[in-house]
Amino acid sequence: MAEIQPGPTFTQGLDFTSNKIGNHGASRADLAYERAVAIIKEKLSLMKGLDALLTVNLGEERPPIVIDARSGDAKLLDQVMDEPDTKVTIKPEYITQFYEGKLEPCYGLFKDAFFHEASVPQGDIPVAIKFADLLTPDPPMPPRPYTPGMRVPQPTEDIEQVKRDVQEFGYGLVANQAAGEARAGIAARDVGSDAPSQRVWTLINKGDEFVDFLNHPLLDAVVPWFLGEHAVLTSYTANIARPGNVPMQLHTDQVAIQPPQRGLAYGLNVMWYLTDVTDRNGGTRVFPGSHRGQVAPGDLFDLYETVAAVAPAGSALLFESRL
Repeated sequence: MAEIQPGPTFTQGLDFTSNKIGNHGASRADLAYERAVAIIKEKLSLMKGLDALLTVNLGEERPPIVIDARSGDAKLLDQVMDEPDTKVTIKPEYITQFYEGKLEPCYGLFKDAFFHEASVPQGDIPVAIKFADLLTPDPPMPPRPYTPGMRVPQPTEDIEQVKRDVQEFGYGLVANQAAGEARAGIAARDVGSDAPSQRVWTLINKGDEFVDFLNHPLLDAVVPWFLGEHAVLTSYTANIARPGNVPMQLHTDQVAIQPPQRGLAYGLNVMWYLTDVTDRNGGTRVFPGSHRGQVAPGDLFDLYETVAAVAPAGSALLFESRL
């Protein structure tokens, strides 16, 4: 009997056994790293304003990139001689996405923090943010700081004024919503709660009164005007803020929409004030007018030069998603 020789082996579908691409055998990781390094080198002349020693870790298998921008022009160092002011650990792909305008820096720098604590920038956080901003095609300008005496929105029953405020400042305050409901005979009376700070999610599933609330005339007056006739309700929650609550960092509500879109607002929030809201008891802090243009704060954790959107109980705060 003749011996049967094995024939060629054919594999159907995709081959995931190798990440090599191209004739030269360079891996995708190699190309991503090289691209990120080239971008950093290209943008190096812009980094003299960092005034810091910065290390950028683009992977565990690679040495950190050391940027010395402590005086004069920024330059790359072969090794770290002093303790860096800031340490950034980030995927090289994110550097390219910053450069191409496909990923917003303040989002990208903290994008993986939930899964990998080591990816959180260390040291001087504003330096990390400014570094990432400088990689973008159009680095943002800092928002105009609030100063005492600056004209900002005031609670008003004039819906047209509220609309004008939203367009000019990014937010507006509607006064006496509770009183209006009382005059209309639709006010719901109840006692307050001493529960600790908590957020109650998905109110639309919590009772018919919350479903009815979505038919409030204020929503009909402003939502179609701002978002069009086919807006989608994406969040419907209640927040009970008590003493000792930890504030959030500064952010826009459309920060997760990537590539970043500063020229278009994707959302409009209506926040009903069930109690008097002040700058001492948790009033939402804003940079008035920061919804316009390429604007972003250098330090997400510094509330200096912001203003609290204060108003008495029964008011409603309207603010758009770029603020």
